[in-house]
Amino acid sequence: MAGVKTLINTTPAVLQIILFTRTGNSPANQGQAVQVTLQPFETKTVQYGSVQNPFLNGISVFTIYQNDLYSKVQFVTARPSELDNLLNNNNVVLISKVLTDYIISGVNSNFYPF
Repeated sequence: MAGVKTLINTTPAVLQIILFTRTGNSPANQGQAVQVTLQPFETKTVQYGSVQNPFLNGISVFTIYQNDLYSKVQFVTARPSELDNLLNNNNVVLISKVLTDYIISGVNSNFYPF
C-alpha cells in the first residue's frame, strides 16, 4: 500500500498543498510531488508514493487569503528530524492559522476524534 495521509484544513482559506515524496529512506532522494487543494475547513484523504516509497520528504502550503499571499515550503534534510517525524509518524496532518502564519501539525487518527 502506498502512503496515505488525512489532511485537515482548519482555516477559512483555500489551501494549495504539495506533498513531496522520498525515494527510499534517504532524504537526499527526492520522489514525486502530489498536489492537493483543500477548501476551507475541508478534510481530505490523500494517497501518495508507493509500497516501496511510502515516506514524505517535504510539504508546501500556499494561499491567497484576505489580500495576503502566504507561501511556506519545508523539506527534510536529515533523519531523524522534527519535520521527518511529523510527516512520517502521523497519519493526520492539520493546517491551522495563527495570526499571519499557517501552522502544520500532525497526530495519529486513533488520537483524533473525527
